[in-house]
Amino acid sequence: MRNKQECMRDMHAITFLLIPHSCSFKKERMKIWRILNILVFLMLAWYSGNTLAQAPAGAIEFGISPSLFQLTIGAQNKTESFRVFNFGARPMKFQISVHNWEVDEAFNVQVIPPTEQSLDQWIVINPVEFTVAPGKSQVVRFAIRPRVQPEPGEHRAILYTCEVPIKTENQSQSNIVGCIGAAVYGDYGEISRIGILHDVTLVSATNPVLARFDISSEGNAHVRMDGQYAIWKASAYPGTENTTRLEDMQDAEKLAAQGIADAGVLPSLPVLPGTRRTMELQTSMVLAPGEYVLDINGSLSGNAIDQGIPFSIPK
Repeated sequence: MRNKQECMRDMHAITFLLIPHSCSFKKERMKIWRILNILVFLMLAWYSGNTLAQAPAGAIEFGISPSLFQLTIGAQNKTESFRVFNFGARPMKFQISVHNWEVDEAFNVQVIPPTEQSLDQWIVINPVEFTVAPGKSQVVRFAIRPRVQPEPGEHRAILYTCEVPIKTENQSQSNIVGCIGAAVYGDYGEISRIGILHDVTLVSATNPVLARFDISSEGNAHVRMDGQYAIWKASAYPGTENTTRLEDMQDAEKLAAQGIADAGVLPSLPVLPGTRRTMELQTSMVLAPGEYVLDINGSLSGNAIDQGIPFSIPK
């Protein structure tokens, strides 16, 4: 069984939003940006390209795969594709749109106006509107065709697959019901991923433990953390130089025998180039009073993170 942190990491790759029925695709683009900025919730983690992004149960009944693209912008206009699945019992109509985006300090995606260098201006999509029968799927293809000479570095776009009601006699226009997004990163030229971990702090008086990572991205492409954490009983802790990544974080009995009270994966949200963000790690285990060490075995843009942070849980 997968642990809470792994499931949360995978959920970070899923874009899910619900837009009121009063919001129409036919309205001007600036109004769409404003609505998306208010309602969108997107956690973009590094995710397997073969994994299905699906809305939470009981919400909308469709999914897309893959949900993230890491591409190289080259001279050839290579065609990429993703598939839209209808899991419902009725036909569904979809519209595809593409937008420029950034991430705010809370790691929420903000849809922003396009620029000459934003990837959304260079993406050509086919088809942009279609209907999928129950239990069936539709392939959507897109290509990157730069309109200007790309600057070296990372260019970003988000592809929204949105369900719209099928028109009836009582409905004069198509309104958005719900959307799932796929992030597209396009790299051009020399890519520099420079991540700096400024500090790791533990929030006092929290149990389970809450840790905060102060990270900046100082290259021309986003950076992410990767790795694991383990909470050791202080009396059993062998030191940072003697700990390695755990092979099985699910075997609580085996971990306890080593003196490990809790373990999981580090958060892997993207820190975009030129930004500095505080990323939170919420551990899952309520600890008994005592002395502990939060051991971190991970990396940030290829640089090792190897720290042991002592802390106490009061009686």
